[in-house]
Formats: sequence, structure tokens, C-alpha cells
Amino acid sequence: MHALQRLGEPEDGAALAAFLVSAEASYVTGQGIGVDGGRSSLRTKG
Repeated sequence: MHALQRLGEPEDGAALAAFLVSAEASYVTGQGIGVDGGRSSLRTKG
């Protein structure tokens, strides 16, 4: 069950890492960022 309807690839995590070390992310501090395709935000019927 994934919001994006696909499993993640290593490149997905690498893209986040590349962003975080870039100048564009210079104002991002102390964040926990999930690279899970939205799965952690899904609610399932229980």
C-alpha cells in the first residue's frame, strides 16, 4: 500500500541526499524527512 503506487528506488533516497547537501537546502535544519512514497501518511481501515 503506497500513495505513489510504486516501490521506492535507491535513486529516490539519493535525490533527497543530493538536495540536502545543495545550496537550495541551506535553510533546512533539524528535520526528519521520510522517503517512503507517502506510506507513513496513509490511514488504513482497522
